[in-house]
Amino acid sequence: MRRSNYLFSAIQLALIVLCTGAASTAQSLGPLASDISFTVAMPRPNTHLFEIEMRAKIPANLQVPNESDLVMPVWTPGSYLIREFERHVQDFAADVDGHALEWTKIDKNTWRVKTNGARQWRATYRVYANELTVRTSELNSDHAFWNNATLLMYPAGYLNAPATLRVVSPSGWKIATGLPQDHGQPNTFRAENFDILYDSPFEVSNFKELDFQVRGVAHRIIIDGEGDYDPERLRANVQKIVEAETAMFGDVPYHDYTFILHL
Repeated sequence: MRRSNYLFSAIQLALIVLCTGAASTAQSLGPLASDISFTVAMPRPNTHLFEIEMRAKIPANLQVPNESDLVMPVWTPGSYLIREFERHVQDFAADVDGHALEWTKIDKNTWRVKTNGARQWRATYRVYANELTVRTSELNSDHAFWNNATLLMYPAGYLNAPATLRVVSPSGWKIATGLPQDHGQPNTFRAENFDILYDSPFEVSNFKELDFQVRGVAHRIIIDGEGDYDPERLRANVQKIVEAETAMFGDVPYHDYTFILHL
């Protein structure tokens, strides 16, 4: 079903840009070697179910725990209420090389996995997503939009750890996010820590893209959906806004910037 909330689109353009631009600001230029990796897949978009895989690898120089807690955030950047994203999680499982691991849910948003000293293990689960706002996520036959805090659990104690995220999308859909690509890995993106990861939404669809530069820094406007707008006027007006803000602050404090607009 196509969305048609134009007031929301304008609000979302204003808010999401803060998230997508911030990711590029804090990233270093070199690739990161991560011990935590995610895959976000959407094999049946019409079900509104994302399929999530998290893989953990404990380095040889660290002690291996017998249990590990995975925590689903109940918050998201820029939204100052408890959001209870864990209520959309289903079909949680964990394994080592196909051998199932025991787990228990110890509170409303924490899954405790008995890893039994394994240095490499994975967790899988699905997340229902059918609400399009700046703080939630939506998956349907037209597109996928998500905030990572609504989909990705973090290993307790590892919020400062780097992570990668690979996207497996339907044929013909493109990927837009403020996160930099993980060099050498197709459709894979990296974050220096979970604060950056959770502050970097994704749009995956057959979107339109408008590009411009300000002081040599690349900017792009990602547009999902159809509407009565003039793309060249939109590009020019947004560029004027960025130029005015740059003149006010005197600098461009990021390497690139992504706007996301839903129509």
